[in-house]
Amino acid sequence: MNDIQAAQTADLIIDEYYFFKPDDFKLCFTRAKKGLYGKVYDRIDGQIIFDWLNSYCKDRLNEAENMSINEANLHNSYDSYRNASAVDFSKAIKIARPVR
Repeated sequence: MNDIQAAQTADLIIDEYYFFKPDDFKLCFTRAKKGLYGKVYDRIDGQIIFDWLNSYCKDRLNEAENMSINEANLHNSYDSYRNASAVDFSKAIKIARPVR
């Protein structure tokens, strides 16, 4: 890539991924260097960089979705526990700790 191509690519990245933090770029490029987004074969250009960023963005969204689902499940479990009657709670204790 020459200087003009690098500057144009940087402008496109800023327009497209304005919501990324510096840590996102660092993690994306670290993962790319490790080969998680495929082999490069001694060629770097804007298209390859955008492929990496697109792959990273998908991974990031999937992780955020999983975290949201886990948090919702945690709240649902807490709500179920909180809404349980005293009778249900005493039954659960007896099951957990049988009387000797």
